[in-house]
Amino acid sequence: MLRRDIKRYLQHIFRKQNLIIGLTHPLFLALFPAIAFILLSTNPVEEHYLKITNTDPQGNERCRVYYEDLNNDGISEKISLVENNIGCLAIKLQNSNDVSLSQHNFPEFPFSEYQQLAFIDHDKDGYKEIYFITFNTDSIFLNCLEPFDEQFKLKRKYIDTIFRKLDKPDVSQGAFYLTDVDEDNTDEVVFLIKAGFALYPRRIYAYDYETDAIDKSPLMGATLAGGFEPINLDGDIYDEFIFGTKAYNNFTEDYPIPYPDSSAWFMALDHDLEFLFPPVEVKGLRSIAMPFPMFNRKNDQLIGFKRQVHQDEYDYHLALLSLDGRIVKSLPLPLNEMFKTNIKYIPEQEKLFVSSKENRLIVNRDLEIKPLDISSLGSSLLMDYHDLDGDGTGEYIFENREYSELLVVSNDFSKFCSVSIPRLNTRTSFGPVYKSDSQGYHIQVGSFNYVLRYRKNPYSWLQIPYYLLIYAVSLLFVWVIMRIQKNQLKQRYVLERKVEQLKLRSVRNQLDPHFMFNTINTIASSIFRDDKHIAYRQLIRFSQMMRSTVEHYDKTTRRLGDELDFIRNYLEIQKQRFGDKINYDIDIDSRVDINSPVPTMAIQTYVENAIKHGLKPLKDQKGEIKIAVKERVNDLKITVQDNGVGRIKSKEYNKETTKMGLKSLRDMYQVLNAINDNKIKERFTDLYDKNGNAIGTKVELVVPKGMEYRVE
Repeated sequence: MLRRDIKRYLQHIFRKQNLIIGLTHPLFLALFPAIAFILLSTNPVEEHYLKITNTDPQGNERCRVYYEDLNNDGISEKISLVENNIGCLAIKLQNSNDVSLSQHNFPEFPFSEYQQLAFIDHDKDGYKEIYFITFNTDSIFLNCLEPFDEQFKLKRKYIDTIFRKLDKPDVSQGAFYLTDVDEDNTDEVVFLIKAGFALYPRRIYAYDYETDAIDKSPLMGATLAGGFEPINLDGDIYDEFIFGTKAYNNFTEDYPIPYPDSSAWFMALDHDLEFLFPPVEVKGLRSIAMPFPMFNRKNDQLIGFKRQVHQDEYDYHLALLSLDGRIVKSLPLPLNEMFKTNIKYIPEQEKLFVSSKENRLIVNRDLEIKPLDISSLGSSLLMDYHDLDGDGTGEYIFENREYSELLVVSNDFSKFCSVSIPRLNTRTSFGPVYKSDSQGYHIQVGSFNYVLRYRKNPYSWLQIPYYLLIYAVSLLFVWVIMRIQKNQLKQRYVLERKVEQLKLRSVRNQLDPHFMFNTINTIASSIFRDDKHIAYRQLIRFSQMMRSTVEHYDKTTRRLGDELDFIRNYLEIQKQRFGDKINYDIDIDSRVDINSPVPTMAIQTYVENAIKHGLKPLKDQKGEIKIAVKERVNDLKITVQDNGVGRIKSKEYNKETTKMGLKSLRDMYQVLNAINDNKIKERFTDLYDKNGNAIGTKVELVVPKGMEYRVE
């Protein structure tokens, strides 16, 4: 039983050790920087790429750019609605290479930032006409221009009158469609005109090109909010029309009008431009009612979106509307934001895409809601849905106005590409661009027009080799770091061993057997001569030296004060031994901090050498040792000077010396200098008189301030 338990324990330890070895192996550690680099960097071989291929400065912010294939050759022309140099409206036409083709000026009409262009082939001749509205005082005109038909003349038709005269009337047009509204088997041009503070017109119009007649929808005060589209609701051969409204409360009680914009209204028109059902009111200021071209023929129900505001709280719902104007079902949306919410109908999928700064939802025609958790989109809102790469499947185009970033997301939300566009929050127009060899997408931001290209990367097959290369570089990086670390640890170990050896040598130097025996003999001699006071003082000094030696035996440094106390005791003992043959002087500058650290035995070694090799050989001369300590800006300067026989002559008297003291000290300096930028320096100077006779030796030791004395 015991053997089995021991075996299990050993197996456990072995598995644990294997786990630790595996987790610290370079092959595993290299995964982390490789994954971080892949996540934080742009992948040059990702499956798709998005880039700006052209940045076209318009030179004028009062300009709106469109790309449309007007002559049916498969290549988009560039059409610019601009304010010319005299402040009037102009339409400029360029080919795909930005070569000017023509410019049409309208000196009788001022430029308006609310004006837009629409492109339809009304006469079915293969060339699209350009439709737009113009203003002259309080009159609104419909204009038609066909640039590629030389026989076509500009046609202009009076439409309606602006109710409130403003310096800059805020009247704009919506989308243009071709459909038969009067059952004469010819299509009319159907369009929407919406006024803001100008109040009127707010209507749907149909223009019969053949009879030059205008038909209008019923009078209404609702603020038309886009979403104007034809849809066949009743199954006949004619289209009905839906459009959204908002409650801006521009109409006051002084202007009684049907369906005022104090509320929003669900509205639909039949092909005669009459109400399909009585408009359904959505009460409340800032409310929205927006039907979508999603029709459930099984139940004859239209899907709409409504927003109501209650005490500054926004309430969002999806609604099913019957063709007689009843809200059959209302489903709350999990949105609670007062900021912009975009809702776009995706015809390919027959679904609604709802996007806000915090939520993304997909809604089908049965009002089934599917939340999308796409954290990488941040606060981006859906801007458009379009087949950018020509593969037959659309891509989602998001804009993050906070960070001026455009994002393209694949249809299944698995692939993301992004590009930065300055001042994206000021964009005015966007749409596809078709060229002879490629397809692009344009975005106008202020006076700049950006053309982007989204394509499948032909080098995407290199993605796996690219990841392997990143991992290989990461592995090499980790291996080099670990190798350097291993070498550093090895060097540290060597230095630590060397420091320990030097500490032992330092202890041996402090406990020099000859010095100890001589000191004990001196004390014994004093006792024998009955010199009790001298013996006592010598014994106290010797015990203090032994105590200092024991306290600092494992240290590479000690206080300057402790080092000087050790030297005083040492010199007093030597002075007692040699009598008047030795004298010393220690001069410490008043600015010196005696708590400053110095290498252990540094000064004492020089003093001991001065006595042993310089002063001891003197015969008829009194020996002197001068020790000076001065503090400088960045270091301590320590000087030990003697008046001995000099280094050259001392070799004659000390032929068997090992010089182990100086060697140990210099080894210690070498170790300390290896771990510090500022180095310890020592310099020996032989002193001579005027006749060239040796009169001593001077040692200068410079110890930098702030030195590190530990090996780390």
